[in-house]
Amino acid sequence: MSTPPPRPRLGDRLSLRFDHPDGNAEVLGVLVGVDAEAVTVLPEGKSAVRVPRRAIRAARVVPPRPVRPVSPIEDVATIAAAGWRGAETERLGGWLLRAASGSSGRANSVLPTGEAGLPIEAAVEAVQAWYAERSLPARFTELTRLPELTPRFRRDPLDLRAELDRRGWDRVDTTLVLVGDLRRMPIAQDAAATAGRASTPRAASPVARWADAPDHAWRAVDGAGAVRWQEMELVEARYLTLVPADAPETTGAIEPPGATGASGATEPTEATETIGATEATGATGASWASAAGTDNSPVAAARLVVTRDWCGVGNLTVSPGHRGAGWGRAALAEALAEGRRSGARFAYLQVREDNEAARGLYAAAGFTPHHAYAYRNPA
Repeated sequence: MSTPPPRPRLGDRLSLRFDHPDGNAEVLGVLVGVDAEAVTVLPEGKSAVRVPRRAIRAARVVPPRPVRPVSPIEDVATIAAAGWRGAETERLGGWLLRAASGSSGRANSVLPTGEAGLPIEAAVEAVQAWYAERSLPARFTELTRLPELTPRFRRDPLDLRAELDRRGWDRVDTTLVLVGDLRRMPIAQDAAATAGRASTPRAASPVARWADAPDHAWRAVDGAGAVRWQEMELVEARYLTLVPADAPETTGAIEPPGATGASGATEPTEATETIGATEATGATGASWASAAGTDNSPVAAARLVVTRDWCGVGNLTVSPGHRGAGWGRAALAEALAEGRRSGARFAYLQVREDNEAARGLYAAAGFTPHHAYAYRNPA
């Protein structure tokens, strides 16, 4: 007896064959809507297609398209968006509307990865109405290609950019999205090689301790506050704290402060979204890494999320009294190594364009720019 194929779920990549007035038709795209009358599929770089249920002749789930460091901008942006979600989301054609507490831009903005399916003026007005119903300001994440680099758009949203310019919307918080191949990044391999054994006899050598929730020590370093933490925890997560070697219940170890790398740079700390050393996103699981000093107090923290074969590092923060000693690099190395142990092949992170110290750290670790984004807000 054969097993029936799985029922498609929202977010699945779906191939549909259906009757059309002009004859048989076929569409391949992401399933973004289902109701009693029709299903809605979003092809890559095009407007959403609504297909009446009665017209469908065949449907099958297709494996997701592989996303690589040279993939189009929309693909990497979608991977990143999965790890920092809104509490509420809705599709407007190829636009993903996200709303939460209003704290972060990523959980409270529109991510346009295709056409809205409406005239551009009407689409922007629909967005404003949607956010007004939730007592939130309308905000767009404006994706931007970096001209000197290979990754391109499937469809450059020039019409949206022009419409927001016409309306006089502000552009703020320009942020770079960096990517890397974990199989070619020595920083990830070095940390992975030391996992499970002490890398130095120093009592301060931090080791990894896992938990199902972020603890007080991690929160003390991050300092973002309860509202931001509620948004971060919308993603199912595991949490990792790095503590001194003589602490109980420890497994794994990382490179001690002062190791080779960007130790000469000031490692910035910031709890807010785009000003921090990093921002990360991804989605099937998350980890929190916190490096601790000799007095058992944490001195650095980071967040790790894993989506498919990608991992993202974010909220990499070093306490003010411990910057420049290699703690940021140590936390980054352990987070990337854990991503690799979790099955990730590639990594991404997000850093403010004006954060030169953090950008130096990530460049030394092997990250390269993929694209940029900024937020567009009503003036």
